Amino acid sequence: MSLNFPAFEPTIPAWRALPPGPGFGHIPHASKARLRIMIVEDESMVAWLLQTALEDAGHEIADIFSTGEDAIEAFARLAPDLALLDINLGAGIDGIDTAVRLRAMRAIPLVFVSAYADEDTRRRLSECLGKVPLLRKPVRLNLLEETIAAVAAGHDH
Repeated sequence: MSLNFPAFEPTIPAWRALPPGPGFGHIPHASKARLRIMIVEDESMVAWLLQTALEDAGHEIADIFSTGEDAIEAFARLAPDLALLDINLGAGIDGIDTAVRLRAMRAIPLVFVSAYADEDTRRRLSECLGKVPLLRKPVRLNLLEETIAAVAAGHDH
């Protein structure tokens, strides 16, 4: 028995086909500032979706890293305005330890996007970095942009 599947268009992200509105393929331009954003995310599809959404919102992606070690190594050279990090990065150091090391080199606004948003993770994040936003995956794109704008402007979010 053979299965026939419809053709798949990989060049069109599925979330762009959804109607505009909260949580879908539309990010309101909450911030007018174009930021250079470093993404630290080990899941390539999630990293690509974040990159596409942030570029659509007018930001520049400094680079994408799948490990904390690679992000730390390139941080000074890239000089991003903001770091967007996952917490669980697979092997090696996690996103929280990565952020601590980035902040040891230079004060930088941070935003976390992770499936790990339990109380222990939030407590550890607070103990290591103070008040830092943690958005739970799957993240609503408009909330991501609002959070980035608030953090970049120096407001607690």
